[in-house]
Amino acid sequence: MDVFYNEKTGTTAYALIQHDQRIFGADSTGGWHMHPFDDPASHKALLSAMSFTEFISEIEWHYQATSLN
Repeated sequence: MDVFYNEKTGTTAYALIQHDQRIFGADSTGGWHMHPFDDPASHKALLSAMSFTEFISEIEWHYQATSLN
């Protein structure tokens, strides 16, 4: 997991990394957006900022949902 805050630009970024690749993420560069599990290269706009707690909750939800399949 990588969490980054750039004080100069005021941007925040969260990323879940596997084998040196982002598999899920969210950041505020150009407005808050998510990089979803099914297509981490894409951008899905968010209506509001994502907190670190919400980021962790998304990861937990994803792994709980996939473990049920």
